[in-house]
Amino acid sequence: MERMPGRPVKPVRARYARLACALFTATLGAVLASPAVGGEVHRWVDQQGQVHFGGRPPADGTASSRVEVRPNRVRSRVPPAPEPTRSRQKDADAPEVVLYGTDWCPHCKRARAYFKANGIPFTDYDIEKNARADRAYDRLGGESIPLIVVGDRTMTGFSADSFQRLYQAAQ
Repeated sequence: MERMPGRPVKPVRARYARLACALFTATLGAVLASPAVGGEVHRWVDQQGQVHFGGRPPADGTASSRVEVRPNRVRSRVPPAPEPTRSRQKDADAPEVVLYGTDWCPHCKRARAYFKANGIPFTDYDIEKNARADRAYDRLGGESIPLIVVGDRTMTGFSADSFQRLYQAAQ
């Protein structure tokens, strides 16, 4: 049926158009919100030692491992961490901050830089180089890095805003 100038589109057709648009938008949002198509993230190291992450294993057959992606999470009432040694003392009332991470993790680097820039004393454990720290990380329920312990609460991942709220609540 040809549309005549000045005549409105039939309501049924308009309803289907809105429904199709809403369905397309919801599908596109779900695809874009996933960490990768299929929900998988793979990690591999190339011949030059460079670490890569991607939605698919490398095409050249290089060995890769699947990485589980989890959002930042805050928990309370965790078992105590091993006795840390503070590098500097800011305030006797300041809560103890312990970071479990690695030297290659960009979020760990951001957390360290934030702590140093804000004068927050912290103990830094590399879970790949220190077996005792790795065991403590496991006891704390570590599933991703960085794992930051503030008093008796933990936080995975790093966001300055989330850390600041956690740090202030522990004071």
